[in-house]
This record gives sequence, C-alpha cells and structure tokens, in this order.
Amino acid sequence: MGEWHAKEKEALLKEFSVDEAYGLSQEEASKRLAEHGRNELEEKRGSFWFASLVKQFRSPLVFILFAAFLGTLYLGEPVDAIVIAVALLVNIIISFAQEFRANRAFATLAASQEREAEVLRAGVRSVVPAHALVPGDIVLLSSGDVVPADGYLIWSSDFSVSEAHLTGESLPIHKKKEMLPEATPLYERTNMVFMGSPILTGDARMLVVASGGSTEVGDIAAHLTAAEDAETPIEKSIRSLARFLSLIVAVVIVFLIVAGIMRGMALESVVLLAIALAVSVIPEGLPAAVTAILAIGMERILKERGLVRNLLAAETLGSTSVILTDKTGTLTEGRLALADVVSDEERGFQGIQLSKNQLEVLQSAVRVSDAYLRRDGGEELALDGRPVERAIMSAALERSVFPDVFKELRKRLDFLSFNSERRFSAALYPGAQDQKNIVFFLGAPELLLAEATHLKEGEQIVSLTKERREREGHAIEALAREGKRLVGVAFREVNETSLTRGGFAATLLK
Repeated sequence: MGEWHAKEKEALLKEFSVDEAYGLSQEEASKRLAEHGRNELEEKRGSFWFASLVKQFRSPLVFILFAAFLGTLYLGEPVDAIVIAVALLVNIIISFAQEFRANRAFATLAASQEREAEVLRAGVRSVVPAHALVPGDIVLLSSGDVVPADGYLIWSSDFSVSEAHLTGESLPIHKKKEMLPEATPLYERTNMVFMGSPILTGDARMLVVASGGSTEVGDIAAHLTAAEDAETPIEKSIRSLARFLSLIVAVVIVFLIVAGIMRGMALESVVLLAIALAVSVIPEGLPAAVTAILAIGMERILKERGLVRNLLAAETLGSTSVILTDKTGTLTEGRLALADVVSDEERGFQGIQLSKNQLEVLQSAVRVSDAYLRRDGGEELALDGRPVERAIMSAALERSVFPDVFKELRKRLDFLSFNSERRFSAALYPGAQDQKNIVFFLGAPELLLAEATHLKEGEQIVSLTKERREREGHAIEALAREGKRLVGVAFREVNETSLTRGGFAATLLK
C-alpha cells in the first residue's frame, strides 16, 4: 500500500495525471480499468455446486458409511448394502442442499449490495457502477453513501465515516483534508477514506488511490482467502472416533484370523467372519443422525436471519465456549437505541407511557434530527443518517410523536448539522401565527446547560439560577456514569429567518 496520506494534494494529482476540476476522460478511465481490473474483491472462481458436492465425499462421516457399504457388499448382503447406500445418499444430499441454499443466499446478498458512485469524468458529474472506478478518479461522497474505493480527501465539509470493519472502533471518525507524517498508523489517517466505510455525515471529494484487491479491505480479503480451513470440533471428534474404531477393527480381525487358523478353520470363513464383525462395529446411523441435527441447527440459524455457509460451521458456533471481544468487552449490532427520555424528575422510555414533558423533549429532538428514510432493496424502507439521530427518529416512529414526522421536518426554515467542533446541531422552525421563530438544539448536555439562561418546568419557564445549574450539572454527571450516551435538547425564540454560521454559539445560544 502506498503512503498516500503523507503526500500533498497537488503531488498526488500530478502522480495520477488528473485534473481536480476535470477528472479523467472516459478513454483514460477505460484504459486504466483494463490495466488495474474491476474495483471489486477477487473471489474464487469455478463451479460452486461441483466443489461443494466433491467436498461432501471428503467428510469423515461419509468415510464411515462408505466403509460399511463396501463391507456389506463383500459379505453378499445386498439389502444391508442398499440401506447403507441410501443413508450415504441422504447424508450427502442434506449437506449439499443446505450449503447450496446458504451460498445462493450469500450470492443474492452480494448482488443486492452492488453500488454506484458519483464521479467527475471529463468535467461532468456521472454516476457509474462502483466496480468501474479506477485509480485517479475524482469521486463525490455524501452522507448515506459507502466509500467505494480507497481515496485521498481533496475536499471535505463536516465529514465523518465509520471504520469499524477495519479498526473495530464503532465511534465516528472525523475526516479532513490535511497532510500527515509517513509513520501515521491506519486508524489515524484522517485524510484518507477506505473501501466499505459507511459515510455518516457531511460531503467530500476524494481521489481514488487504490481499487479492488489493492485496497486495505482487499488486503484483508487476500489474507482470509489464503488461510487454510481448519477442522471443526466435530470433524476432529469423528476423525478420532474413526481412528479408534479402525484400531479396534484391526485388532479384532488379526485376533480372529490367528485364532481361526489355530483352530483349523478355513481361511475364507475366518476372513468373512472378521469382516462381518468389523462392519457391525461401524455405527452406520451416526453420520445420517449428525447431518440431520446440523441441518436443523443451520435451519434455525437461518430463521433468526443468520447465514451459515458450511454445514459443519453450525456445530462450531454451537460449541463456542470463549468469545474474544474488543477493548470495551461488548458485542453490538452497530446501532443505538433510545433508552431514556429525561424531563424534570421524570425518566424512562421502554414500556412506559411518556408524560407530556417527556413527549415535548422527544419532539424537540426529532425536529433537529437529520435521519432520513431510504429504500433498502425492494419496497423495504430503512433509516439512515448519524447513529444518534437514527435512534431518535426510530423512537419517534415507534411512539408516533407526530402524525407525520417527515411532514414536520419539511417545515424547517434552516438547518445546521452536527460537527465535533461545534458539538451541537440546530434547526430553525417558524413560530405559530405572529410569534417568533424557534431554534431547536441537539448536542452535548454540558454545553447546552452552560449556555442556557432558563429551564422549562412543566408549563413554566423559570430562570436558571446558579444553584439550579449546579444541580442539573450533577444530574448530567450521574447519568453519564451509567455508561449511556447523553444528548441534550434546548430551544430559543429568535427573530432570524436563517441560522448564523459564524460565531453561532455566541449569537444564538445566549
């Protein structure tokens, strides 16, 4: 991987022979696509169904059944041989069918994730398939997108992404255009964005510096592809059982042959007796029973919206006894949910009826949310936006805090999105009839408390005294010690019809 983060923008544009305002020509993009290949991760090619079918015959379970089948044929027991053959076929068919279904689901899921990217080609904005991106492309990024390749930021505005798939860190990573020292580790390269990173806030332009297998995600995929498949616990157990049975069978056969010869029995009779005993030792029903149990487990996982590609992997999941997690010691779904709405002395959300004051707090928070609905394949709708505001919007939709939430949001006169320096977002709404307009704020509770002059108690707005300010500050600290993420809500009446960008906290919060 190149040390792109340690270079100046102008040097990189020159290195990739591209003009920032023009982008690549279509001819040059086609030439580079032929040179670098499609912007997608390489997959093992070949016929999956054939490889999966062959793999079923390499299972220790199948070896046991096949040995029993050969033994019964040798003994001239066609009925027993047919029964074992049927068990063998059932074992193979169940395993193959379940894995085929899972891989078809994986393929469908991958196809549904085909993305597009907005690029600057020949001075014109164009939308192209993400796999057609090449090094040197100028890509336009915005909130709700997923970074389609590794890129160097040439411009950004309040831009943040999630890099949990690379670093394991679930918090937003704020990115900006700057040059960094060469020794800067991956997780601190704030002037770079990487393939697969969801964009949480803001807009940006990036210069594609790596695509496909040359990206950071491509490097990880290459290591995963190169890794050898390890035996699952059940494979190890069955292999141990097979060795033990093989040893027992060998000892029995040798003992019977020696004993039979010493007693003057015919060699053919002794061998037939030894083989019959060996076949009786083999548990013909075990492979079919284990396969059926694993198939049921795989089906139950599928009903819980989980996909298991390999039948034996279901057993590995079930036998897990130790889980190694990140430094927080938690496993999450990567999403937030509203836990409490606090107003005066009232607190709670799940399973309770919200009071009038709590409902007003939630309504005010919703008015400042920048979460939005998007289509997530087919007709299904999904929420998108910053995690905190998605949680607020989800709670609002769950409790129906407005007859039509998105109709309420369309009343906005102006909006100021959240950023880490400002530490709050704000939305301007028209007042009722001849009343002043209202600015709603959503942000760090301690900041809003420090700038506030009044507090709403029930139906009254009272002056915020020094003693009351200290008491509210202690309440915020107590809530913070519970380990939850806190968001404060405030509002102010104003005469303005737009939000002031410069010195906003000084002009509107006071």
